[in-house]
Amino acid sequence: MFIEEKDIEIADIIRHYFEAVKERWPTAWDHRGEGLMLNKTNGYKGLIKLLRPVYLHLARPGEVPTKMQFLQILRKSDLEDEDFTIDNFRPGASGELTLYTTLLNQLNLKD
Repeated sequence: MFIEEKDIEIADIIRHYFEAVKERWPTAWDHRGEGLMLNKTNGYKGLIKLLRPVYLHLARPGEVPTKMQFLQILRKSDLEDEDFTIDNFRPGASGELTLYTTLLNQLNLKD
């Protein structure tokens, strides 16, 4: 899509994905302050890494899944807002990877 200059479609995919994340875990996503990490660097990096397998599960390259399609798959996770703590997902690359692998496994996706 990047090569074909489909910037609007790429932006829509990312927007739909993060709108679904926000709807699935609203408290963790909107949290300000310390303690929860979903909307911090590690959370963002883990979610961005997860975007590829989620996208490929939902669509063929070039298609634009809806927010509801993303939300439907994210609802398969048993993580709740209060689970996104820095105790469960440590600061640094290890926490990012733990978030990614936890969600990848819970959503039954392949890397």
